[in-house]
Amino acid sequence: MKRRVKTSDRPRPLVANRDQAARRKRIDVPLNPAQPPPRHNGNLDRSLGYAIRRAQIRVYQMFADFMHDFNIRPAQYALLVFIHENPGVTQSVVGHALGIEKANLAGLLTEMHPRRLIERKSLSSDRRAYSLHLTASGQKLIRKLLKRHGQYEDALARSLHPGDREHLLLLLGKLLQKV
Repeated sequence: MKRRVKTSDRPRPLVANRDQAARRKRIDVPLNPAQPPPRHNGNLDRSLGYAIRRAQIRVYQMFADFMHDFNIRPAQYALLVFIHENPGVTQSVVGHALGIEKANLAGLLTEMHPRRLIERKSLSSDRRAYSLHLTASGQKLIRKLLKRHGQYEDALARSLHPGDREHLLLLLGKLLQKV
């Protein structure tokens, strides 16, 4: 007898098509009939950090599923949304606001460059600094992404009672302030 288990708790990388994604999700693992599966996780069931990490994994998996057609990862989405909402913002402000290190942000921008979604313009006041703007392609894509992201948010909140979403955001915000 075999049971199906997830291959990893890490978010799945984006793959070329849904068939390939389905094949990568699960593997067959033989069951040991002498050793039944555990019924609970002991102390892990009461661990706030563990619960948040498991929720984060699930949220990233859902994001990958919803944004599959656009080949967009969460960091890329956050970058596009921030630039959309703050046209002309500098790279240093983006990095600080999104919690992305300078070198990682430069890599993210370089990685997105072939898609021609973002353009960097030198600032006349400081030629070492760049302002960021969405290109026409970036504007077109962000409209589609925002619509799909709304569907994703609705799916995330489906299991919550009315008002729980705002309460959860408030609690997570408190955790972020203290960390």
